[in-house]
Amino acid sequence: MALSTMVATVIALDPAVNKLLTRVARGQGISRAEFIRRQLDVALASYRSGRKAIPAAPAKPKRATRKRS
Repeated sequence: MALSTMVATVIALDPAVNKLLTRVARGQGISRAEFIRRQLDVALASYRSGRKAIPAAPAKPKRATRKRS
């Protein structure tokens, strides 16, 4: 896939997950980004084929309102 057709996304990782991600990607001889893309392809494959329904987003909790004195 051409890089010009991709959209950048930022994620925050736990330091232990970050370290493991680096180790596994290096072990496979690919970049961390490529490893993540491949794993997302696997995780989302059943949604693409229509075998699974896309889950509804959870409702956002309402913000607490404070009464003014």
